[in-house]
Amino acid sequence: MYQSKNLDHLGIVAAVCNEIQLEEEINKITGIDPRQKVTCGQAVKAMTLNTFGFTYRPLYLFPEFFQTKPVKLLIGKGLHADDFNDDCLGQTLDKLSDAGLEETFMRAAANAQHYEGNNRFYHSDTSSISLQGEYTPVEDDIDAAPITLTHGFSKDNRPDLKQFVISLSLGVIFQCSFKH
Repeated sequence: MYQSKNLDHLGIVAAVCNEIQLEEEINKITGIDPRQKVTCGQAVKAMTLNTFGFTYRPLYLFPEFFQTKPVKLLIGKGLHADDFNDDCLGQTLDKLSDAGLEETFMRAAANAQHYEGNNRFYHSDTSSISLQGEYTPVEDDIDAAPITLTHGFSKDNRPDLKQFVISLSLGVIFQCSFKH
């Protein structure tokens, strides 16, 4: 029986993960346990896809997110949504922590450096998050309030609410050609 699943933009995210060899690099760092169905590299790729799926869900809801996604195409053959349970993801996070997060990030990011382009094209976007309630800053604790909640231009048309702004700027890091 054939079944259709929603790929959305996650195919591009998976392709970039493949291009920078994210899964392979993570597996080199953490090792591969033959008893595991999902490698740490595959679990990190799944977490990356979930993040770019814009669904901020706890680990135990990962299988629910992947129920509507083509897991075999995005992550690997023989894998199913239920394979990415909170035990699998928790063990991966433990292994990454044991290996050292800074070292792991640096090694994975080094692969992305090979694809640095001329950065002539940029995209920038902002989102404002409006908040209700009393948000009073804690005096003399810089770490307690890393962002400022303030009144300002509201994209939600709610100038009465305090807000904070998230800004993201992206540059082209590699070029792809599509052949017809």
